[in-house]
Amino acid sequence: MTHPVLDGLRPGTASPVSAPWRQGAWSRLERDGVPHRRQEAWRTTDPAPFLDRLAQGQAAVAQEPPTGALVLNADGTWTLPAEDIPGIRARSLEDACEEGTAVSDWLAGTSGAMGLADVVRAGASGGGVLEIAGIIEQPLRVWRTPAAGAAILPPLLVVLAPGARVVIEDLGGAAGTLLTAGHGVVGPDARLHWVRHVSAALGTTWWQDTQSFRVEAGGELDVHVVVTGASWLRMDLPVALVGENASFSYRGLIANPADGHADLRLDLRHRASRTTSRQVHRGLHGRGARGIFTGLVHVVEGVGAVRSDQELRALMLAEGASALCQPQLEILADDVACSHGATVGQLDEDALFYLRARGLDAPTARALLAAAFAQPALEGLPSGTAQAVRTDLARAGLAEVGS
Repeated sequence: MTHPVLDGLRPGTASPVSAPWRQGAWSRLERDGVPHRRQEAWRTTDPAPFLDRLAQGQAAVAQEPPTGALVLNADGTWTLPAEDIPGIRARSLEDACEEGTAVSDWLAGTSGAMGLADVVRAGASGGGVLEIAGIIEQPLRVWRTPAAGAAILPPLLVVLAPGARVVIEDLGGAAGTLLTAGHGVVGPDARLHWVRHVSAALGTTWWQDTQSFRVEAGGELDVHVVVTGASWLRMDLPVALVGENASFSYRGLIANPADGHADLRLDLRHRASRTTSRQVHRGLHGRGARGIFTGLVHVVEGVGAVRSDQELRALMLAEGASALCQPQLEILADDVACSHGATVGQLDEDALFYLRARGLDAPTARALLAAAFAQPALEGLPSGTAQAVRTDLARAGLAEVGS
């Protein structure tokens, strides 16, 4: 299915390093077109309004980065903090490719193929690679800057060497219309904690993102996604556990402001034996808001000793709110233990009565119950991000809507 958004993406002059992946992305777009509502993966979110914004030239608006952030510029260069951080190497995607790279599968489109990742590969003016060797004690906050008048932010690719440990807060860096993609490679026995907070502080945001991961033997990947401020959001999270004893944990919260739309789609592939995964998702939806979470767990044929758990819950806090939690299992092996559960409802009236009977007013009682409901999805967040989430929730008044 063709679309006017593709008219401005045809690869022009490119370096010998970037030309192959840009041309490959363009060829796939010519062949397959852009996503549309008739496709199963997009039946819960119509991509047409977002694509129309891209075709009309709606641009991202750069925001001021927080102090100490690692800033990935539109051309793939980096602006780093004044103080040196041992154990990291930040460079442009083209520079990394000249020496060979662990992210060649992403460049070739064999991983991270969901969403609009090929539009990013074909149309981004640059990209950055963050290589981690060793144990980084403090969270790294990464801020991406769009080119002037553009909606595509530079792709961020993160590579962890064997045994490395790091927390990366991938914070976006712009408001308006955003199109992003990225990829993470968790090396053997390494651990990556990746955090994305789509905050109300960014301003009015329409955001489509595809963030893929590959976890090798003994690697650990923890993903935190918290949405407290998007007008329209679609995030695709393809994850592949490719080495034995690899593990994956997802914790997520959609706390929509009034009339917001957020759709998270996790596609998890257990491709090796003795791999484990856990998903914990919560939704708090205010007046007119819609929140969707789809968690697919796929276990390939021939693997064994796989364990996977899903716990998906959402609350509708006001009239006009809607929520959809979809656990999906595709099990092609025998030695597997998988569990899943999904519930959608409203605050417990008995619990509200109990708190009111002990002297709390209705808004406070609702706020306490909503906070307790969301807490499992927020466990382990870096302290600064946790505080920002609490601030957004308080300002949105989600727990008080309809009281």
